[in-house]
Amino acid sequence: MKLLKVLSLLAFSVGSLGLSSCGCCTGEASVPSLRPLPKLKELVVEQEIVVEQEIVVDAAK
Repeated sequence: MKLLKVLSLLAFSVGSLGLSSCGCCTGEASVPSLRPLPKLKELVVEQEIVVEQEIVVDAAK
């Protein structure tokens, strides 16, 4: 008897999830599609990066 109750609850939950997930039974409108992204011009940036690093070795250790 418990197995029948568990299976019926499982079938009910799967059925209710299946019916409510599409939106056709709830009356909600479907989600609109995304609009296309705008066309942007590529910016050219000229930049010179200079990295200088001084290495100090401590010979006292």
